[in-house]
Amino acid sequence: MVDKLERQAIVSALLSGLNDSIAVTPYAHGFLVSLPLYFYDDDRVKLFVEPLEGGVRVGDRGLTAMRLHMSEVSLTSKRVQEALRQSAGNGLFAVGESHGEITGFGSFSDLPKLVYSVASTVIRVDQVRWLATERRPPVFRDRVVSELRLIVGRSERVTPNAAIRLQSGREKHVTASVASEAVEKRTPESSLYVQALSGQDSEARESSVSRCYHLFSLAATPRENLVAIASGSRIDWPDSLVDEISRVSTVAFFEESGSIAHVVGEKLATVG
Repeated sequence: MVDKLERQAIVSALLSGLNDSIAVTPYAHGFLVSLPLYFYDDDRVKLFVEPLEGGVRVGDRGLTAMRLHMSEVSLTSKRVQEALRQSAGNGLFAVGESHGEITGFGSFSDLPKLVYSVASTVIRVDQVRWLATERRPPVFRDRVVSELRLIVGRSERVTPNAAIRLQSGREKHVTASVASEAVEKRTPESSLYVQALSGQDSEARESSVSRCYHLFSLAATPRENLVAIASGSRIDWPDSLVDEISRVSTVAFFEESGSIAHVVGEKLATVG
């Protein structure tokens, strides 16, 4: 039982708890910092810290944008931009959005404030997704994950928001990965990597294909293990977009009976 609290004791207890819950691991040409902060789905916030021009750059590796994209929200949307402005207005370190990544830059002495500012902004921006999902039916990404689980019959073989390694050694996230039943330990060669392509209008289709093409073209995973699942039917997608994404993956269409099951089943039979 605590009868008396002292300022220094509280500070020491908090710092000790933070120290135990922060992990720093080498990653690519910098370090990955795992923080005791969590996204809506209980994934930890992890920031990439790297040296840059005599200082340090802290970024979220585009993970927040990926989560928003799955909820059909863009980093350039008014709500997200307002969240960024509010973060800056609350006295946090200067943080912005660059090429789909939430980043900040400063001197090494500013690193603690910089990490806190980027992490706080990431959480604030991630919360914008709730404004979108409150008024919408399940997003297409979630429908794809559910369909994959129905096809393979075992939910543990499907990993939503799966990490895929790029040729550079960095990681990005796709809609899901599906493990081959024949292997116990998952490897890039024994899993399929699936990206959902939503397309409610021409702009959305262009955007989802461009992002998927960029991601898959940089992936270290063989093309045979990459699958793009497009919303609607084949007739909903222009030939030019289908041809483009077919260069880096196999395409299936959500509303075409048996299309996903055929592609996934055929691919799983050959991986591993």
